[in-house]
Amino acid sequence: MSIKPHRVETLISEADVRNRLKAIARELDTVYATGEPLVMVGLLRGSFIVQADLSRAMQTPHEVDFMVVSSYGNSMESSREVKVIKDLETEIHDKHVLVVEDIID
Repeated sequence: MSIKPHRVETLISEADVRNRLKAIARELDTVYATGEPLVMVGLLRGSFIVQADLSRAMQTPHEVDFMVVSSYGNSMESSREVKVIKDLETEIHDKHVLVVEDIID
């Protein structure tokens, strides 16, 4: 029995993603040009690569932290009840918080 490889279709090129992230970084640099403290919070696991690329593209000084939350448990359907599995280690009081997420329910 042979297994046929899946045909992969590119919907958005890597270059287009990279260019869009750079554009978003420029927009964020404009918004946060005030110099007020900024924390970029990534919701793991899906956001970490985009967050790293976005963080590197930004000129604005910022801290980076991560959270792990779940509304799915062991199912494929959201329970709409969010559980914090790993909370922030950075203090966010009196700081701007930019949340980077891969799926929003």
